[in-house]
Amino acid sequence: MPGGGHTGCSTASARWGPIERRQGGGRSVHRPPHVGALKFGRDGDKYGRRGALVATVIIMGAASALTGLLPIYETAAVVAPVLLTLLRSVQGVATGGERAVPP
Repeated sequence: MPGGGHTGCSTASARWGPIERRQGGGRSVHRPPHVGALKFGRDGDKYGRRGALVATVIIMGAASALTGLLPIYETAAVVAPVLLTLLRSVQGVATGGERAVPP
């Protein structure tokens, strides 16, 4: 900085700020739990909470297992990170469905 002034942000924020802005500021990570809470909360009220909980546990387990089976970047190029992002979003939906209180 010219004049040696303090920017008012921490070094972590200064380091990761440009990356967060480029990737949407982390907004894609925070939306799926809300979607899951809305969907599975309504389904739990309509069909029973036990069934909704079982569905979210199965979805979380399936997404976690498929994450472990993803190919590496050298094998699948751009498809691997896209699939990882998709599976993490599915995990977020399942996590939102498992919560007892709204996120």
